[in-house]
Amino acid sequence: MKKFLALTLVLCCLAGVAMADTFGMAVVTEVTASSAAYVEDGDAYEGKFELETVVCAVVLDDNGVIKSVRFDVTQVKTKVSPDGTVNKVAGDTFASKVELKEA
Repeated sequence: MKKFLALTLVLCCLAGVAMADTFGMAVVTEVTASSAAYVEDGDAYEGKFELETVVCAVVLDDNGVIKSVRFDVTQVKTKVSPDGTVNKVAGDTFASKVELKEA
């Protein structure tokens, strides 16, 4: 659904524009949070949240026909400690689904 939304946004941005191999891009970010307390591996948490970003890039020819479409997704998941601090996510960079491949 998110991929369809991103592609639709890109195509809407490009509609009506004189085209000669036109490039468009859309980025959609969703934040999901839970404030439900839970225990994992013996540690108590007050909640968790996930940040998911979907990127879609499209290239259209001069007739508006799609020549290329690429999607990628990055997800960041973290936990909230009982004292209200957000646990540091391991590493400073996050691999996208394209970078992770089958992993």
